Order: sequence, then structure tokens, then C-alpha cells
Amino acid sequence: MVLFDVPNVAREVDGKLKLIFMEEYFFDCPYCWEKISMLLDISVSGQSYIEDCETCCNPIQIDYTTLESEIAYFEANSIEQ
Repeated sequence: MVLFDVPNVAREVDGKLKLIFMEEYFFDCPYCWEKISMLLDISVSGQSYIEDCETCCNPIQIDYTTLESEIAYFEANSIEQ
């Protein structure tokens, strides 16, 4: 696991500043099957968003959850256009 500590970037949560921690996560693109990576914010309990593949530029639906600053669930799906 590679953690990127971004000390100059913080988010306000419940009136307190919280540092944002990023983890580089590797997976296969559901379109071109190339191994790619994305930086995931593990300082939150989870996220769902769309990000383009860095190789083929197709949109990927990203869903993940974290538990105690570890990725507990990750899914990357193609978006039918």
C-alpha cells in the first residue's frame, strides 16, 4: 500500500480540519483491460464517482468504501453509452 500524505490539503469535518490521505489503487480498465491506477481518498468512508481511463479515455464508474483507512471494497465498471 502506498499512502500519499498531503499535509497542505485539509477538509473541514464536523468543525475540525482533517488531513486528506490518498492511496494509489491499481486495477484493470473495464474497456481496454490495461492496468491503470487512480488516487483514492482514504480519509473518507467511501465515494462513488466517474473518472476517465488514462489509457483509452472511456468513463469508468468508481465505487469504493474504506474501513480504518484501508480500502475495504472497490469496484470499477464500464458505463454503457
